[in-house]
Amino acid sequence: MFVLLAGVTCLLALLLWRAWKKRRQQELEVDAEEITLTPDITDNNVDASDLPEDGWLALAKELLATGQLRLALRAL
Repeated sequence: MFVLLAGVTCLLALLLWRAWKKRRQQELEVDAEEITLTPDITDNNVDASDLPEDGWLALAKELLATGQLRLALRAL
């Protein structure tokens, strides 16, 4: 009877420990967003591979909106 009670107690302790460990791992999960850095368009060493094509087009539109025509043309 004592052996059976000790076995059930150990099984219950193991299940509780696993549930606590799983709960702790779920609390530590963090959602991350990718940060895209805009290259310095005034630098002579800017490469086309620094941004995807859509990024360059968006940068050109943004520069056109601010009135920086030379830099917008360079982004295109």
